[in-house]
Amino acid sequence: YHNSFFVGGGGKQLYSTGRGDYGCCGVTLESPTPEFFCSTPARVPLEYDVKTQGNISEPTKNCIVEDTIDEDAQPEIEHIAAGSSAHHCMVLCKNGDVYSWGYGENGQCGQNRTNDSEDDNDITLPKKMNLEMGKKTKKMRYKVKYLSGGGQHSAAIITTTDSF
Repeated sequence: YHNSFFVGGGGKQLYSTGRGDYGCCGVTLESPTPEFFCSTPARVPLEYDVKTQGNISEPTKNCIVEDTIDEDAQPEIEHIAAGSSAHHCMVLCKNGDVYSWGYGENGQCGQNRTNDSEDDNDITLPKKMNLEMGKKTKKMRYKVKYLSGGGQHSAAIITTTDSF
């Protein structure tokens, strides 16, 4: 409802535009104010180094400096899914990695957040999901085939790979 996402550059360049509440545009260092939006498509790197972004006087503004993005480090995007009100987003890459960001109060970003602090729930820049789960004695790695986002939940079609 509130965002759009675009892929270019041979599947390695992701852009977002629209309302940026809760960090759902994926371009701010901190959770932006409710009025924040990107009026033109802003670059959303999946792999980034916040330290290279320089001195940003207003961290809730669009803070990704496109010239500092390491294009060789960007994975190729296979699929994008956003929640029904687009307050969270997930990206499935061709290498099997999954990244998520945005509103995460109900765990819909899949980042295993355990802190109930409101400040800890929003993920303002893409973060790679840990796809290893299980007990200490038997861990499984999951391979995501497809992603879908709802209002306050996400769903994935997965298969398991070898345990380790």
